[in-house]
This record gives sequence, C-alpha cells and structure tokens, in this order.
Amino acid sequence: MVSILSDRVNLTKDKSDFIIPLEGIIKILNPKIKYMTTNVGIIDRIIRFVLMLVFFVVGSLYVDGWARIALYAMALAMTITFTTGYCFLYQVIGINKNVNNKKKR
Repeated sequence: MVSILSDRVNLTKDKSDFIIPLEGIIKILNPKIKYMTTNVGIIDRIIRFVLMLVFFVVGSLYVDGWARIALYAMALAMTITFTTGYCFLYQVIGINKNVNNKKKR
C-alpha cells in the first residue's frame, strides 16, 4: 500500500507546498491577520482557567451523559486557549486583548 501511494504522491515536496485548510480559511476571512498570534490577554487567561476548573468539576461531579462530554469539551477548549494565548473566535471577529501585540502595531 505504501509503495502504491509513494508512486502517485511526490513525498519530497517542501512543507510550503502543502496548504493547511484552517490557515486558508483564516486568510479568506481576514487576510490581514497573521496565523496563531497571541490575542488573549492575561485577564482573559485567568478567566478561562477558572472556567476550565468549573466546567471540569461540574462535569465530573454533577452531570452525566452528553452534558458531561460537552462540559469536558468546553474545559479542553478553555485549557488550549489559556495555555496558548490564542483564540480562533477572537481572530475571526478581530478582537485582540493582548497588550504586547497592540504595542507592536
């Protein structure tokens, strides 16, 4: 199977030849923004951390079924955004709460 695929696909291409679909969507929505810049401020990160803890505790102790899965998913999203400092929705809407990025512009 690998030999069949390697005959049809050139595996020696640079990484720049491949287009990431999410990056393409971001460029279409707002071509002026850079990909994965930090746009979440310190207060937002603290709020997201607290929300992550609340979602995880409520999901663990008080609900079952689909609600538990939904709360775990929201806790995961909060964890990713407060650790990376990047929020996709902020970028689409055009919000930048990071003070350091505002000074550089």
